[in-house]
Amino acid sequence: MSLNREIDKFLDIFTEAWCVMDFDTFADTISWAAYDPLIANAWTKRILQMIADCQAAGLKSREVAALFPGTSHLRVLKGFDLWIASYADVPRTDREKIFAFYSSLLHDYCLEDPYGQAKNIIHTPEEVSSALKNLQPAMSTIAKALGRAVNACYHLGQAMYSDMNPSIVYDNYGPYEITEEYDKNHILAIKEFNRLKCPELWPETAELPCNSIRILYVYKNVKMTIDPATHVVFVGDLINNLQYYRLEVDGKERSTAELNEIAAELEKMAVAIFQKFQALNFERKKKKYYHTKAYSYCDLYKKLRQDWRPAAEILQEARGRKLHTPIWSKNAAKQKELIRNTMDPRTDFRV
Repeated sequence: MSLNREIDKFLDIFTEAWCVMDFDTFADTISWAAYDPLIANAWTKRILQMIADCQAAGLKSREVAALFPGTSHLRVLKGFDLWIASYADVPRTDREKIFAFYSSLLHDYCLEDPYGQAKNIIHTPEEVSSALKNLQPAMSTIAKALGRAVNACYHLGQAMYSDMNPSIVYDNYGPYEITEEYDKNHILAIKEFNRLKCPELWPETAELPCNSIRILYVYKNVKMTIDPATHVVFVGDLINNLQYYRLEVDGKERSTAELNEIAAELEKMAVAIFQKFQALNFERKKKKYYHTKAYSYCDLYKKLRQDWRPAAEILQEARGRKLHTPIWSKNAAKQKELIRNTMDPRTDFRV
């Protein structure tokens, strides 16, 4: 596929997902469209250098992709880095280089639907078959216990990594067809929550009871879709139609009886960190957000033997500057056009 056709395919999918969001909900927290333009030049320089360093180190696309928190977050980062590059003083060729880098990662790591139009598929059929072993029968009380823990993980991710980067914590994989093991009305869905502890950003999280939670669900008569902005949508009765499950905490199989205490600790931590962030002054909020943004690349920078934290020039570029104020349109079609053109690496456009 030509580069232009690949870009158009990506924009068709991403624009639709971005426009589902209500940007007004970010008014009291963080918005990429307000904060990211303040570091456009230094950040884009960083990303272009990172791409060059990956190539110089001989890292393959699949190897690089595995160093990110998850494929959903990888898609989000692609959108953010293309957006921020539109505010940087760089030529079209550099913006297209960023596009091509992320596209190669997603194409090489995902088994289908690399831009996440409806699915997030990274597990081979053999891995899926293996995952279906040793599942436990489910009931409504189990589904509710799992649901509480899931919500706690989501809230903690948003508190720790802002509304822009909560997918550093979570990813949803599926839907996987499992017709060989079950009938056609069944699917496998996988939820993973990692980096629940992040002492590099929030030292108090070192005291949490776990760092990761992984849940496998076999549903009957439930439909599942995932978009490139990490939004997962289930249609059906998630409580009563959960047939089987497996719960893993820090890589070890656990029972749901232990979840209430874990969920309670996660919930308390989410509230404490949110309040702590909200209490920061404006300049410290900016600095914390840019560190959170950089943390997405933590494992890759460790692989490159470099410091993952934002360089002084990134923080300096934002220091003392007011937030960017994008002008959003109330017209849905115009809104899509604004977002599409800003994210398009071929255009000199910014909202």
